[in-house]
Amino acid sequence: MAAAHRLHPHVILLTSAIAIVLAFQAPGQANALTLAVNSPADLEDAFPGNGLCSANLAAGGPCTLRAAITESNALPTIEKIIVPANTYTLTHANGDLDVTDDVGIDGVAGATFIDGNGSDRVFDIDPNGIGISVTIVDVRIQNGDAPDQGGGIRNQGDLTLREVTVADNSAGNDGGGIYNTDGASLTLTGTTVSSNQTAPGQGHDGGGIFNSEGGVLNTGGNSVITANTAGNFGGGLHNSDDSDATIDDTTISGNASEMGGGLFNSGDADLTLLNTAVTENAAHRGGGVSNWGRLTLTNTAVSGNAAEVSGGGVYNTGEAVLSGVTIDANPAATGGGIYTNGSMTLNNGTVTGNGGVGGAGGIQNGINGTLTLTGSTVGNNTSGGGTGGVRNDGTLTATDTTISFN
Repeated sequence: MAAAHRLHPHVILLTSAIAIVLAFQAPGQANALTLAVNSPADLEDAFPGNGLCSANLAAGGPCTLRAAITESNALPTIEKIIVPANTYTLTHANGDLDVTDDVGIDGVAGATFIDGNGSDRVFDIDPNGIGISVTIVDVRIQNGDAPDQGGGIRNQGDLTLREVTVADNSAGNDGGGIYNTDGASLTLTGTTVSSNQTAPGQGHDGGGIFNSEGGVLNTGGNSVITANTAGNFGGGLHNSDDSDATIDDTTISGNASEMGGGLFNSGDADLTLLNTAVTENAAHRGGGVSNWGRLTLTNTAVSGNAAEVSGGGVYNTGEAVLSGVTIDANPAATGGGIYTNGSMTLNNGTVTGNGGVGGAGGIQNGINGTLTLTGSTVGNNTSGGGTGGVRNDGTLTATDTTISFN
């Protein structure tokens, strides 16, 4: 009996040790380990994979943001990284922060700044393209500069940004703020993408966000895309071929590019705007929205945008369905409110107060255009030398529609 009693504590200790190992290695376990950053320095983790965030060889050393991410990448569990109020400037020779495993990164709203220092992009999410899930909350991602894509963030996984600001980043090619790569998923909730830019000139698209071929983008929760510039297409957002973007409860304002100052939707791409405001954007064509693919606007206001040539509010050569929209106070040389040379249906919409210099002030339907107006009002639009309301050079069908005071 005495021998049995002496063995009992050892059995308990062994069982406890096994439980700790199993808990540490359980795949898919949410928030199995919390890593708390305690230093703004930019240092690597000393022993990645040992469960300790420490930039020194000894335990208890500083836990930097880079060390926490490196440690998280090496662990089989899903970690949470807590990043307190501070500015975390990237100075390490390895450049950007590569995130290669599922993780959540939580900052302090308005007080946690992750700064690319103008030397590289800030975050490279899932650079190996294995399909990881990452959530970033309450941080500002700023001053990234990538020679190719994604000055602030390049994403190849499943990325969610909540109450995040992506600002003052630049890219040599596409996606000044964020580049969402082929087949990746990006969700923005209560997030601001502002004052990002691509290099000037042709082939440099998506000043704020570039959603690449096959990418999926969703925005909502009072998100804002503002004051971004692109050298060519999509000052605020470029939605590329075969990609899908749903913009809900979002403000798109003050962006600029050659085509699609606010948003550009490429051929064979799907762009949906719901309960959204597109205001004060500017472009050569399509000040607010330029659509070459499939466009759906519902309960959306397009106002105060400007185009040098055509489509101050909306420029369309693809397929567009507009329902319950207000398009007002948009100027252009022709088609101040809308220029369409594709297929467009306007249901229960209002086109008012737009202006054309020499062409139509309200709507101009080109020779290849098919325009259907149902239950809509086109009124109080002006033109300096053309038709104030609707100029039709294609096919027009109007039902229960009022065209007046133009």
